[in-house]
Amino acid sequence: MGATPSADERTRLASLSKRERVQELQARIDAVPSRSGTNAAGGTRRIDGVAVPGALGELLPGGGLGRGTVTACPRGALLNALIAAASGAGLATVIIGGTRIGLLSAVELGADLNKIALIPQPGTDPLEIVSVCLEGIPVVVVDLDELTVAPARARVIMGQIRKSGAVVITTNRGWARTELRITTRRVQYIGIGRGRGRLRAAHQVVTVRTRDERTRSGRLVLAGCGGGTQWTQWKPDEAIVPPRLHLAG
Repeated sequence: MGATPSADERTRLASLSKRERVQELQARIDAVPSRSGTNAAGGTRRIDGVAVPGALGELLPGGGLGRGTVTACPRGALLNALIAAASGAGLATVIIGGTRIGLLSAVELGADLNKIALIPQPGTDPLEIVSVCLEGIPVVVVDLDELTVAPARARVIMGQIRKSGAVVITTNRGWARTELRITTRRVQYIGIGRGRGRLRAAHQVVTVRTRDERTRSGRLVLAGCGGGTQWTQWKPDEAIVPPRLHLAG
C-alpha cells in the first residue's frame, strides 16, 4: 500500500480528476480486508470519530478524536498510537508526507498497514492533496515540516473537514484552528544505566489542550506488552523495603 508509484502510474493518476483520484485511492484501501473484518467505508458510517483505547484515550475528550476536527500532535510514539487506533479499527488512513513517521512503531502499537496509504511526495500544493483525500478518506494525517496554511485557505479546508466528518491529525503548527493540541515532555527512561542496558520503558508527561484552553495532563508509560507496545498510566513504584540482614553464628 505504501510503495512509491512508478512514473507511468504517477502520470496516469495525474490525468484523473480529483474525484476519480480519491475514488481510486479509497477503492485500493477497501479492497484489502482489515484485521477487524470491517471495511473502511463501513467504519466511517458507524463511528463518531477515532476511539483511542487505553491511557492515552483517557486524556482525550470523549476518549478519542471527534469527526470533523483537526488535532495537532507531535511526531513520535503518541502520533503512532493515534495512527494505530484508526487503522487498527479498520479505518482507511492516509499519511501525507510522513517520511519521518516510524511505521514499525505504529505496527507494534496495533496499526494495520493494510489500511494505511502513504503519499510521501504531495507535490507543490499539498493542501490540494489534503482536499482530495477529505472527499473519501476518514482519517488524514498531515506530516509536512514546511507547511503553512494561510487563514483564508484554512477556512476553506476547515469547511471541508467539517462537511466530510474526517479526522485530521497534523504534526505542523501552522494550522490556524485545531480542536486539540497534544504536547509531550520526556521525563524518564527505564532500563538504561551508565552507558549500558536495555530500554524497557519510556515515561512522558502528556498534555491535551482544547480550543477553549481547557487542559488535561497525565504521566504515561510506553512499554512492551505481549510482543507489542502500549501506553499505560504511570503508577508510582511501591516503596522498596530492604531485606533484613541476620548475622550468622
